Amino acid sequence: MHIYSNLSRCFYRFHIFFFNKKVAIFSTSLIFSLEVSPVRLSAEKRGNIACSIDAGASCTNCFDDLDENRCPEWSEGEVKKVIQTELKLSATMAAIFFIYGSSALRFGFTLRSHIMKYQIDYV
Repeated sequence: MHIYSNLSRCFYRFHIFFFNKKVAIFSTSLIFSLEVSPVRLSAEKRGNIACSIDAGASCTNCFDDLDENRCPEWSEGEVKKVIQTELKLSATMAAIFFIYGSSALRFGFTLRSHIMKYQIDYV
């Protein structure tokens, strides 16, 4: 029974550690997604973010050293909308992983109780 107690302690510590991480990601993503709008982005920062999030390669001057003219196709509002959407997606994924982790922890408790009640009759 000694190996089962060590494994269960490791299992619980693992879930507690990642439970805290998921809650931190969820709350941080929600808080920052609400606070993105009032933040002003400089032209340099807007261009850097736009070039990094552009998946369709539609930005111009992304590889130039002129930071002020990087990706003029994206406005500051559009960049903020994409950042808010990514933060909300991050919060949603954290919530999904939290639910999955909770069900795995519940399964672990159930499995542990079944293992503790398990008996073998030798004939």
